[in-house]
Amino acid sequence: MAWIPPITHWGQQGQTSPGVDDFNRMEGNTQHLKDSIDTHLDDAGNPHSVTKAQVGLGNVPNYTAEQFRTASSYKLRAEVKSSAPSSPANGDIWYDSANHKFRGYANGAWV
Repeated sequence: MAWIPPITHWGQQGQTSPGVDDFNRMEGNTQHLKDSIDTHLDDAGNPHSVTKAQVGLGNVPNYTAEQFRTASSYKLRAEVKSSAPSSPANGDIWYDSANHKFRGYANGAWV
């Protein structure tokens, strides 16, 4: 249903309370607004055309999760495995999926 302008003269001469048509119009307008909001919320694109720079990410490269997870040149890497990575470096982070804990590598040991 399309938006119908509401009547705003209730209580004035000739109309002391809303009638059935008024309630039908309000119900239709409410449904129209709900549908519009639902459509907006379901839009997984970028409906407001927000850019990386607008949210402070202008200098961050676009990498896939796989590229980020496997690249050794990043300062921070996180592995998800049931056993510790075989050649860790200080600062590495590993999620121990067998024990459900995060581990960090520092001073030659997993902590």
